[in-house]
Amino acid sequence: MTDNCETVSPADTMTVDTVSLKVPQLIPEEQAMGWVEHYLGDIGTWYANQAPQYYQDGKFQCPDCLGQLELICPSQFRCTGKCPQKKQVKNFGHLLSSLNKTEFPYPKKALYYLAAQQLRSCIVEQPNDTRHAELIKWVAFYVQAMKWRVVPVYEIGLNGFCTCSKGPDCKSPGKHPRVGKWEQRATNDLTQALAWWNGNWRHSNIGLATGPESNVYVIDLDGPTGIANFQKLIEPLGDTPDVPCQITGSRAGRQYFFEWPADGTTIRGNASIIDEGIDIRGMNGLAILPPSNHRSGEYYEWILG
Repeated sequence: MTDNCETVSPADTMTVDTVSLKVPQLIPEEQAMGWVEHYLGDIGTWYANQAPQYYQDGKFQCPDCLGQLELICPSQFRCTGKCPQKKQVKNFGHLLSSLNKTEFPYPKKALYYLAAQQLRSCIVEQPNDTRHAELIKWVAFYVQAMKWRVVPVYEIGLNGFCTCSKGPDCKSPGKHPRVGKWEQRATNDLTQALAWWNGNWRHSNIGLATGPESNVYVIDLDGPTGIANFQKLIEPLGDTPDVPCQITGSRAGRQYFFEWPADGTTIRGNASIIDEGIDIRGMNGLAILPPSNHRSGEYYEWILG
């Protein structure tokens, strides 16, 4: 197995049909930012009247350590102070329940933009958004050419944390789906996939639902140990399997993508059952696909060689 690899782009493998790829932005940026501005004013007034312990002198304040709070969504905050509970993200469901009974003069869609602006990543389209264009190109390739079922996955934000609500406390940063029941909702329908990646989740990582419906399972090699053990296993075969392979975001691992057995054999996910550092993503498994980003600051990439 060699590390003298060259990366692959969709253009190296096939030309993707670009029809219907240009989907209009759901909400213009100026309009969305206007909603955010009004929302911040309204939400501050609401907290000043209903929950003043969280809002003092025009600033959201942590009731535990008096540190400044960053509002993420109506009942969720990020504490920037020295909180005794040592939890940077705080959730207050009871406040959300009360807040939901209050009518505001703009769509709740604005809340998603607020979360994006206040926290980690900008969801609203920016000029020359090459990252989004690259993701869309690959999503289209996976569902059209490979017939793989994909699902949006939380990406790593600009601050290096997972863009889920747990932020720095996330146990699986950049590797867990944004949608519930993702095993059933993963899709190889181009229209649905484009709706996900052209909406609020335009910078999401790309997850592959492994199994017979995607006709693929994955052997995951975790770091040098997994690669070395896999090399020993395949040594009698004389060469590395001639199947798609990617460098994982950590740059230390490899993942090989095999066609699902045609004889109906069920492959279940197993961690290190073959040997140390070798995992299998089988039935109802999830693999992260290029060009998704990783908490290391690197990206998943297809390789040759």
